Amino acid sequence: MKNVRRRKPPRREARKLTPLSKLEREMIIAHDEQETRIAFLEEGRLAEYYYERAQERTIVGNIYKGRVTSVLPGLQAAFVDIGLEKSGFIHARDILTESLTIEDYMKAKQAGKHEDESGEEEGQPGYERFNRRPIQDLVKKGQEILVQVEKDAISTKGPRLTGQISVPMRLAVLIPGAEHSGVSHRIATEAERSRLKGILDKATPKGFGTIARTSAEGVAEEDFKEEIQHALKIWKNIKAKEKRCKAPAVLHAEEGLLHRVARDVMTEEDVRIVIDAGTDGKRLKAWLATFLTALKPNIELYKGEAPVFEALNLEAEIEKALRPKVWLKCGGYLVIEETEALVVVDVNTGRNVGKHRQDDTILKTNLEAAQEIARQLRLRDLGGIIVLDLIDMRIEEHKEKVYLELAQALQRDRAKTSLRQLTDLGLIEMTRKRVRGSLLRTLCEPCPMCQHRGWVRSRDTLALRLQRLLKKARRLTGESEFTLELAPYAALYWEESFLREQARKVQVKLQVASQAALKGDELRLVSPLTQVIIEGTGSQGE
Repeated sequence: MKNVRRRKPPRREARKLTPLSKLEREMIIAHDEQETRIAFLEEGRLAEYYYERAQERTIVGNIYKGRVTSVLPGLQAAFVDIGLEKSGFIHARDILTESLTIEDYMKAKQAGKHEDESGEEEGQPGYERFNRRPIQDLVKKGQEILVQVEKDAISTKGPRLTGQISVPMRLAVLIPGAEHSGVSHRIATEAERSRLKGILDKATPKGFGTIARTSAEGVAEEDFKEEIQHALKIWKNIKAKEKRCKAPAVLHAEEGLLHRVARDVMTEEDVRIVIDAGTDGKRLKAWLATFLTALKPNIELYKGEAPVFEALNLEAEIEKALRPKVWLKCGGYLVIEETEALVVVDVNTGRNVGKHRQDDTILKTNLEAAQEIARQLRLRDLGGIIVLDLIDMRIEEHKEKVYLELAQALQRDRAKTSLRQLTDLGLIEMTRKRVRGSLLRTLCEPCPMCQHRGWVRSRDTLALRLQRLLKKARRLTGESEFTLELAPYAALYWEESFLREQARKVQVKLQVASQAALKGDELRLVSPLTQVIIEGTGSQGE
């Protein structure tokens, strides 16, 4: 039998991440009566994108009085009617039956994250404590329980629920039924952690727990007291409604997108906020200035003629985030493919042929790919199990560099991520917490013309996209009549009456024509008078 030479795994003790460097970030807000869109730019590049339509608000964070509709001992879970189309799903470990310490609370959350993202159950932190009692001993069919939504409904799955209620604030999270206090693990300085814990221990009433968030670093004691008192008022209102209402009923609904982003996402790195909100601009600016007093960001009202997303080329960046191929500066590229339960990212050298050694060319491509993968995960909001197929590297030192580069880049991700070792096949397995559907699955729908093998704009997405394109055409040409050219299949799929209805909303007359030169869901407006062409890039192609 031939001797097999085994590769030595990288030395774990060498894996030291450098301190997270601060980037100047900008927050761009585009708001109208139909949609709110928020983009975060890091060093001028689109890094995060949040959006919410008036008729499609998220329910994550909402608190309900629900009724148990079925108990599933085989899954140790139950379905709960909270008044929506799909019943919510709750696991036995997420049903609160006794007071929690902050450590217990965080361990239980961690156990739930691992199960959702990787399928692992036993052996995870907090599993045994929160799975000691079977589900059939915790709840019965028809029982009314208090629950909070942790994840929106995704695909065929209903919303994920928990009985461990929390009331988030900008500086801290109030947890009814918990004990003591805790501090975010992202606050690394021991002196600051001790200071914050002392403040929370004094400010938190008996029967509640609090966790200081990352944004709490350096904040004065009075600010905490004010926030905790506000959260207590919210909790008292919830309990009062619970007594009055019959299940299913919503007891507390989260605020709109701008409030949630300002509370949960903004940091001291956000040096500038640009608001494009028409007549609502001054109101939003005043609210943000008051809400973010401690951060003191530079808030500007956008006064350009073209919409801010168009002026900053963000529309094109969002379009690119819907395509499978992502080009790298070095000439290599990524291919990102989503399935129901798995995301695969393939790294290729592409046009990067290098100048000297092949190993150096591969290393350069993989290092740049690691940075871009971390950005794409945030931008596209990809979650669940993720497999990264890097270009195969022969040198162990190169593997170590790429792994550390990826780990370093992932530190900027607010979502919980877990990174595995690089395998001999050049694969990295990781998980990322999934709260809602990805950008592709929320803005698009399966293509009806190719048996759902591809994706095209959803009806609502196309409506808003077409309205923005028509407004741009009117602004550039001063005309009010256009011909809309579509790919042949799209001209058949989208009803002409639906397309003309979108034109009517912006006071434009529209004729619809099929154009064989167009592909996917590309749009093109043509002015009959001047023959000016305004392109609307689709999500297909490179």
